[in-house]
Amino acid sequence: MWWLIPCVLGVAQGDEPASEEASADTADVEIVESGFFAGSYGRANLGYDLQGGRGDALSVARRTTRHELGPYLELDLGWKWRTAQDAKFKAVITPALTGDVFHYSGEWNAQLAIRNLYVEAEDFIPNVPLTMWAGARMYRGDDIYLLDFWPMDNLNTYGGGLMVRPGAGEIALHVGANRLTGQDFQLQLQTVQVPDQVDGVEVVVLDRQRVVSSLRGLYHFDVGGLTLRTKLYGELHHLPEGVRQLQQGVGDPINQELPEDWGSLMGAQLSLWGWAEQSFVHLWARRASGLAAYGELAIPQGGLALDFSAAAAESWMVAAMANHETPRVGVMGALVAEWYHDADGIDLDFDDRFEFIGVVRPQVYIGRHLALGVEVSHQHVRPNGANPRTGRVDVADLTKVALLPAVQLRRGGYSRPRIQFVYQASVLDNAAMAYFAPQDQRVQGRVNHFMGIGAEWWVNSQRIITPTTTLR
Repeated sequence: MWWLIPCVLGVAQGDEPASEEASADTADVEIVESGFFAGSYGRANLGYDLQGGRGDALSVARRTTRHELGPYLELDLGWKWRTAQDAKFKAVITPALTGDVFHYSGEWNAQLAIRNLYVEAEDFIPNVPLTMWAGARMYRGDDIYLLDFWPMDNLNTYGGGLMVRPGAGEIALHVGANRLTGQDFQLQLQTVQVPDQVDGVEVVVLDRQRVVSSLRGLYHFDVGGLTLRTKLYGELHHLPEGVRQLQQGVGDPINQELPEDWGSLMGAQLSLWGWAEQSFVHLWARRASGLAAYGELAIPQGGLALDFSAAAAESWMVAAMANHETPRVGVMGALVAEWYHDADGIDLDFDDRFEFIGVVRPQVYIGRHLALGVEVSHQHVRPNGANPRTGRVDVADLTKVALLPAVQLRRGGYSRPRIQFVYQASVLDNAAMAYFAPQDQRVQGRVNHFMGIGAEWWVNSQRIITPTTTLR
C-alpha cells in the first residue's frame, strides 16, 4: 500500500513535473509595497469656572459642545501590504486613553480601551471590487463634529463584514456580537463550592451574547459638478432568552427569566459637497426601536417592560451638519432633534422626552494661522412627566455663548493641530437649574462662566472626518 502515498500527495508515479506556468500560479505572492503607518486623534482641555472650580460641562440634553469635553487620545497603529496584483491588506490597532491626566490628578493611571483591532483585505479577487474585514473596530459613518456625535451608523462591533463598491455605489454587510458586563443582564458569574477548592470556583450561570448586524447601501451622483450622496442604513439586534439568579439573603436563589429580545434601526442620509474645500451638508433621519433605541453598548436596565424586555422602546431623530469655507471666513453648524420613550409603557414619564440641540460656529481667519470664532448653542428639553426633584413638568432651556480664538495649522474649520482658548457663558432658566441637584457646584446661578485652553489634533487618522469621495 506504500505506493498510494505519492498518489495522495498529488504526484502519481511516472507523471512529468508541473509546468512553469502552473508553478507560477502557486508561487509565493510578490509584495511590492509594505510598511508601518501611524496616526492619532487627541484633545486636552483645561477649564476654570471663575469660582475656583474646574468648570465641568453643563448640559440638560444628552449631548454637549465639543470644547467642553475632557482629555482623550487615540493612536492608530497599523501595517499595510500591496501585492503585484494590487491586492491590499491592512492591520489596524487603535488603543485609546481617557480620564484625567497624571499632571492633573496626581494618580499614575488612565482608562485604557482598544477601539480597533482588525485586519482588512481589499481587491484580493481580480476584477472584483470586494473588501473583507474581521476583528474589533469602530464601524461608523459621518459625524456631527461640533457635538462629537454620530447620528446614524455608529457601532462598536466585534465581528466581521463584507463591502463591495460597484462603480459609484457601495453595499456593506456586517455581523458582530457583544456580551456586556454589569447588572447580570447578559453575563452572570457566581462562585460555587466544590470538594477540592476552599474558596470555590467561578462559573458562568447566565450567558446571553447580543448579535448586532448592519446593512448599508450608498450611491454617488454628479449634480452640476457637485457630488450628491444618498445612503440607506439598517441594524438588527438580537438577544437570546436566559435565566439569572437573584440572591435573597439565606436560602436558595430565585430564578428570574429574561425574555428573548430584539431591536432595529432604520435610517437615511443625504449629503452634498464639492463647491469649496471642506464644505458640505449632511442630513439624517432615523428610527430606532427595542434594543437599538438604547444603543449597542448600553445595558437597558432602566425603563424596561414588566417582563424585562426592551421591545417597546422607540426613538425618532432628525439631524443636520454643515460647513462652508471661504479663504477668510468659515461657518459650521449643526442641529439634532430626538423624540424618545422607553419600554416601561408609562406615558407620563420624566425619562421619555423630546430634546433639541442646535449650535453654530462662525470663524474669521486672520493671516495664515489665526482664527477667531464665536459659538452659540441652545438646548431645549421637554419631558413627558414630572421632574422627581420638583414634582413639575420642567421644560428646560440652556443657552451657551463662547468666544474661541485659536492658533491652527492653516485656514479652515477642520484644520488641525489647533490650540484654542475659550470663554463661555451658560445661561439656564429656572427649569434647567432644577435638572441639577442643589449641592451640584457646577451650577452657581442662572449665568455660569467657563474659561479654558485646549489642544486638538488628528494625524493620518483612520476615521471619516469630511466627505472626500467625488466623481470628478
